[in-house]
Amino acid sequence: MKMIKFLFLILFLSSIVFSQHIGDWKNYTSMRNVVTCSVDSENHIWGATSGGVFKINPQDSTYKVYTKSEGLNSNAITSMAIDNEGKVWTGNVSGVINVINPAENTVRSIFDIQKSNFSLKGINHLSVSGDTVFAATDFGIAVLNSKTLSIIEDYSKFGIFLSGIRVFYAIKLDVIYACTESGLAIQKSDAVNLSAPESWNVFATGSE
Repeated sequence: MKMIKFLFLILFLSSIVFSQHIGDWKNYTSMRNVVTCSVDSENHIWGATSGGVFKINPQDSTYKVYTKSEGLNSNAITSMAIDNEGKVWTGNVSGVINVINPAENTVRSIFDIQKSNFSLKGINHLSVSGDTVFAATDFGIAVLNSKTLSIIEDYSKFGIFLSGIRVFYAIKLDVIYACTESGLAIQKSDAVNLSAPESWNVFATGSE
């Protein structure tokens, strides 16, 4: 089933990119470079690209695009996730998170990460666990509440790894797993204060 959905994605994306009939597009951006894609609860296919975000309905072949014209802070999207209420979260290289609410046809921007004191603020990956969104960034992990769209806390020091390390991927299963530029960091099951370096087990790249 997943393979069929992704075949649909490729076919419909190709028709969007190469169609001679632009239709209702307001911002002419290239969506050839797909960074990631997701399927929502209504089986709509969402794609994050270097030229914005698109949504495809495989049932009737309709699609919608989101660019700066529709409220995105930037067209160059680096990450995407869909929360339990159907809101689509996207991140970009400058640290801004845009939250698309298809039900209300709105786009809201979160600038907290962009306004942080870190020099590199890119958002490399987004994942959802319950009402929590985890943003893997160029300086650690930012944790957000999906209902209030606010940052709850952030983690920038994992065990013996350098502070402010780049995190490429973060997800919560039984505990939080983070793939960093120095190796893997895993939350200790009995840890309470995750901002403390000792709350994480780390496995450096190349270690036995």
